[in-house]
Amino acid sequence: FDVFWPSLEYKIWLKFALNTAYQYFKSSLIDEDLRFQKCVMDNHAYVETLSSYNEMTIDNMIMKFVIIVYGSVIDTKTEEPYFAPCIIPKTCEQ
Repeated sequence: FDVFWPSLEYKIWLKFALNTAYQYFKSSLIDEDLRFQKCVMDNHAYVETLSSYNEMTIDNMIMKFVIIVYGSVIDTKTEEPYFAPCIIPKTCEQ
């Protein structure tokens, strides 16, 4: 991927994430326009790849939804686990 199409892997994960979000959370995301081209052009969706034991701060002011599409995460404050597919609750900060 890195040699011939540097952004292809990211776009594949983004497409997978948008499809997963729409498939599992259609009722929660009914007002959101999650078409792949629109999300890519407008930067409305972002895929973050985290390896084991990384922390990510969730800024609820700029992020409307945080969705796990593959793997699992743990809320650092409550130590509650979340497994994909899952929408992370707004109370989770990291």
